[in-house]
This record gives sequence, C-alpha cells and structure tokens, in this order.
Amino acid sequence: MVTSILIPWTAFALSLAIFICLYHDHAVIVWILQIIFTLLGVCAVLTGFQVRDAVVMSLGFLTLASIVLGAAAGTWLEAEYLQRFWQLYRASNYKMIQASDEKVPLDSFLRFPEGTALDETRPDLSPRRSPREVTSIGTGTKRIRSKYTVNPGYAPVADCFCVRFSPDDQYLATSFANGAIHVYSADTGRQEFLLNGSPPSLELSATPLPTTQLRWRPHGAASKTQSVLVSVNAEFDGQIMQWHIKSGKCLHSITEKGNQIFCLDYFSDGSQFATAGKDRLLRVYDEATKRQLMTLQGGDMKETAGHSNRIFSLKYHPEDPNIILSGGWDNTVQVWDTRKGISVKSLWNAYICGDAVDISSDGRQILTGSWRTENSLQIWDFASGKVAQTIDWASASSKSPCQLFAAQFSKDAGSSMILAGGSQENEAKFFLRQPGAMPVPFGALVSMPKPVFTVDWSISSKMAVAWLQKARPMRKSHNPFDE
Repeated sequence: MVTSILIPWTAFALSLAIFICLYHDHAVIVWILQIIFTLLGVCAVLTGFQVRDAVVMSLGFLTLASIVLGAAAGTWLEAEYLQRFWQLYRASNYKMIQASDEKVPLDSFLRFPEGTALDETRPDLSPRRSPREVTSIGTGTKRIRSKYTVNPGYAPVADCFCVRFSPDDQYLATSFANGAIHVYSADTGRQEFLLNGSPPSLELSATPLPTTQLRWRPHGAASKTQSVLVSVNAEFDGQIMQWHIKSGKCLHSITEKGNQIFCLDYFSDGSQFATAGKDRLLRVYDEATKRQLMTLQGGDMKETAGHSNRIFSLKYHPEDPNIILSGGWDNTVQVWDTRKGISVKSLWNAYICGDAVDISSDGRQILTGSWRTENSLQIWDFASGKVAQTIDWASASSKSPCQLFAAQFSKDAGSSMILAGGSQENEAKFFLRQPGAMPVPFGALVSMPKPVFTVDWSISSKMAVAWLQKARPMRKSHNPFDE
C-alpha cells in the first residue's frame, strides 16, 4: 500500500524538479528524461496487463499520470515565473532602461519598454546618484539632462569602440570588440538594426574581429542610397565595409593587406574618405569608384616626418578636402596635404589614444584629448600649430585630472561646446566656449564604473552621447532652450 502511494508521488516530484532546475538551460535533456519516465510508466502498465495483475497495472497508470501532471506543472511554472526569475538573476533586466519625462524626478520614476524586467534590489538601481544623471557645474544657464541609457547586454562584456549619430540625427550607431554594429533610434534608444552580428546570441564569438570605428556616409554623397554606414576593423588584413543599415547588407568591402585599421573619416560632401591604423599610413579613397586615390606618408624631414607609431584618430578639414588631420601614439598630430602627399605640419606633445582629434566648424582651431594626467584637453591654432588654450579639467565635481580617450567639438556653426571623456576619474565632461575666454564646464558624468571610450555630438548639437568601455552606455540630451 505504501509503495503504491510513494512511487506516483516520487514520479511527480522528480518530473517537476527537473523542469524547475534544468529546463531553462537544458530543455532538450529535460524532454528526453520525460520521455524516458513516460516509457517506464507505459512498461509498468503493459507488464500489469500481461501478468493480469490489477495492482501493478493501477500503479503503472498512477505513475504515468503523475509524470504527465509533473511535466504540465513544470511547463506552466517555467512560462509564468521561471523565465522572469532567470532574466533578473542574469541581469538581462538592464537592457533598454529609459528615463522618464523631464518633469518627473529621475530618482522617483523610471519607465521600461515592454519585455524588460526590473530588480529593485540591484545596487545600480538604488536611489543614490547614478551615472545616468548629469552633474551640473558652474553658474551659467546652459544645462543638460539625462535622456536614456541603453545596453547591448553582451556576456562576456564587449568593449565599445565608437558611437556616431547619423547625418539626420535619426539613428545612433555603435561598434563593439566582437565586430557587431548596433543601430539605435536616437529618439527613443530602441535598437533598430544589428549589423555584422548574430541576433539570437549575445555571446562573444570565438575569434572576434573588433569593429574599431564608424562613420556615416554624408547624405550629400553622389550615391542616392541613404542610411549607409561605413566601418573599419582591426583584422590582420583590415577591412572597410559599407553597410545599408535597413537591409543589413554589406554593399562594398575593401581590404588593406597587412594593416589593422583603427580610424576613418569622410570629407563633408561625401566625395572621398580616408583610413589609417597600425602601419602609420593614410589611404585616401574615392567614394564613387571605391578606388584608392593615394597613400600619404612621411614629411619634408625638416619640420615634419609623418607618424612613427599607430594612428587612432583621423579628421578632414571641414572646408578643404586636401587637408587631413591625424593623431596617434607617437605624441603628435600631423596635418597632411593630399596635393603634396606628405605631412606639412606637426603639432607636438599630443598623446592620442582614441578618437580625440577634432577641428572647429570654421577650420581655425584644432581640439586634442591626450591620455595623460597633465594638459590633457587642449585647443590649438590651426594656422600656427601652437597651443591656444589648455583647458583645466579639475572642477567642482573633480579635483583630479582625467586621461582622455575621446574629445569633440559640438557641430554647430560656432563649435560652441566641447565634450570629452576618459579614464582614471572615469568621467565625461561638457564645456561651454565663449569668445575671448577659457571654456568653462557646465555638466559632467561623474563616478562612472568604467572609462568613457567614445563620445559624439548630434548634427544639431542638441544631443550628445558618452559610451562607457565594458559597461552600460549613456546618452545625454542637451536642452537648447536653457541658454
């Protein structure tokens, strides 16, 4: 009698337990075990029928029913509760968190898109000041506010190398160490497209080829195809790839033999683009034909000698397609003239380790962000090649310097603002430029868990993004009415 009660209940408990403990990660194994248990129950029924033993036959039916009920209960629990539990446990709840309307205090209310989960016990979501907030600095009236935070959710974590707004400010593209390119809606932060990656899996590939930098092809380019994104990678034979983001297709691919490509840039009308990287050479390409026009290297060996180490930043002059700026590990920024094929000017003592060379909208000033503790953020006079301003990083938010990976002028006509970020203090800081005066900070992202590796201003200069290396990225919105 005890056996006839114990066996069915044991079968039910065992069936339910394997669903709870194993189904989420090993669904196939669970169903194989369920089939085996069911076959054992059927064998018990057939054995009882064959020997004409009613007790054995009844025990077989009860065991079979217990197995089926256990599987049904386990399936229901998985669908209703266990999927959400594993989301929280594995931190996928952090994907696509969005801040609320600006009128609602950030610490008191958060809005989550459908399909996300929230674990309020996580320290990153506690009421204390978090990296999602922007610290106001100074007494000026210009202010910025946090708009949203996005996270691709890669496990293990993949470094983000570059982030860029599209020419119409509609999209925000990011590139990662695993080669993937994510394209988000610039307005909502929702992921719209995934290029060069596998959507079903967020795992790093066994042999990742980092996508080191991105640029959107300017809409004024000769081709009528819009929404074209250009990427370069650090494969041994570096590749330049042009993507149509809406179809996900690679339109063109160019290979640079033996060169890891770290940076690229387009001239403003989209007629040509240039790349640079490990081999210290600049290559200029025609956009229409995709053919290499020239290779720039060396200098006049009197005032300039070209680069002697890797190049990490590249920038076209805003008005002259013959002038290109580049910076890298050799502690110089080189000014190249495509008509001469060499560097014609050198800016000395700028240690560039990321996308940290920019030129103002009028082409008269150069911005550099150096990875060092002293004089890290500087503005240079383009004509003379001399330092015009060294911007003091220490402020009310931080008395320590920041070693910069990224620096950029805003893209308005007067290049009226600067955004820069880096390591050591793990900060991103906003500066306001005023005629005849030193730029002053007016906002900062402080005490972030990881360094800021890349930044970008929108074309309208009303929005800006700062992306953390190996951590959740942040995008911040500037309020143009608080002038």
